[in-house]
Amino acid sequence: MPWQKSSYSPAELSRMRQEADMRAEKMWRSAAPAPEAADTPAQEQPQPPCNEKISTEPPQPARPRQQNPPVLSLDSDKLLILALIFLLMNEKCDSKLILALLWLML
Repeated sequence: MPWQKSSYSPAELSRMRQEADMRAEKMWRSAAPAPEAADTPAQEQPQPPCNEKISTEPPQPARPRQQNPPVLSLDSDKLLILALIFLLMNEKCDSKLILALLWLML
């Protein structure tokens, strides 16, 4: 679709500019902090209540974590390539293509 010039009258352009200025001014006013909040020091603002439970039991010693053997990290791309490899192997495809797909799995 080629670029088409729209023909707005000078009055329409002026009205659109005024509307855009009013929207921008309204946005800036809503983004500015309220005068009361700006004058209040940070120390006088109430702190939210703490919801932590205090335990009377002594802390348990940290247990060493079992190290699990590394597993293959297969994301969706690698699973898709793997499925393609199996499909091509069943179709007796060229071994060079299968090797190239295996290279992509690395």
